[in-house]
Order: sequence, then structure tokens, then C-alpha cells
Amino acid sequence: MRRPLRSRLGHFADALAGLLVEPTISALLPEVGRYGPFTALPTAAADIPAEDAGLGEVDLLAPALAVLALLAWIGAAFAGGYALLRGRDVH
Repeated sequence: MRRPLRSRLGHFADALAGLLVEPTISALLPEVGRYGPFTALPTAAADIPAEDAGLGEVDLLAPALAVLALLAWIGAAFAGGYALLRGRDVH
């Protein structure tokens, strides 16, 4: 079954936002960017220095806290998906 074009464009927009928005926020607001789910938190969880990952002199979270923050991001994504599913797809 083919996916509608709208769905494909949505996935493309999400990927583009993940690639562009988080690095922009990290550059402009490093104290907020350290909680980003695509760059800063995986770097912190792997215990890689921020300078080695190209993040500059950002104060990253401790590895255990970074893992908890990543799990919180995953939980938020699932909660949002559940809310959308219950709100518009399940009668």
C-alpha cells in the first residue's frame, strides 16, 4: 500500500527539523541546547567530551542524567503519539 504524499512530506519535514533546529538552538542557547535529543544528550550519554563532538565548550550532563533525559524524550514522543491516536483515530 502506498503512503499518501502528505505523510512523506511530514516525515521529511520532521527529519529536516531535527537536523536544523537542534544545532541552531545549541549554537544560540548552549544552556538549552545541552538537552537536545539528537546531538548533546547522546554525546553526554556516551561520555564523549563536547569539544570532541564539535559542540564547543558546552557543559554536558552527566552520562546517567543524559540517559534519563533521552528516556524522557522517548516517553514524550510516545505520549504525543498516543494522544494523537486516541484523539483522532480511535472512536
